[in-house]
Amino acid sequence: MMFKKTLASAVLGAAVLVAPVAAFAANETAASTTDNVTSATTTGSVKFEAGHLSLYNVNDAVDFGSANATTVFTNGYEATGDDESVNVDDYLADEGKWTLKVSSSDWTGDSAKTVAALNANAKLYLGTDDAKKEITPAGTVVATGTADNNGKAIDLGKYGLNIASGTNVTAGTYTNTLTWSLSNVAGATTN
Repeated sequence: MMFKKTLASAVLGAAVLVAPVAAFAANETAASTTDNVTSATTTGSVKFEAGHLSLYNVNDAVDFGSANATTVFTNGYEATGDDESVNVDDYLADEGKWTLKVSSSDWTGDSAKTVAALNANAKLYLGTDDAKKEITPAGTVVATGTADNNGKAIDLGKYGLNIASGTNVTAGTYTNTLTWSLSNVAGATTN
């Protein structure tokens, strides 16, 4: 009797397992054709945020040497200083154009009379022999560019000082502070 119960249980269990298979077999799906193909899209996006506009690698000081007062009065004084090469990074991400200007200040030094004479008769320059630009108190544009200049040094040439003949100077040290300014005009994408 035990054998009959086990056999009956086995037959019943097999029937339970086979029934769902038979049910699924009766529900056949037709093979897909190109007419039944559907499509979907996935959109990937990334957002970029604006960065900074910066100027670096500007010389801290330029030495124009020294001259004798007699020589300055008789012949004037012409001297060149260091070469100026700067870097501008434009990560504003606005397709804009930047402008680099430098401006001079009034001379300062040991003698008020010489300071006045230098303000009237001394000129500061930046550039090459073929393309010197006078540095004025109002400011002089020395370079323009875009983000395409990122990572590249911009050679501005040498500093120059020219003091006209007939200028009386008093012994001492005289200085002029140059101020750099970097500005940007946004491009078409942000206007």
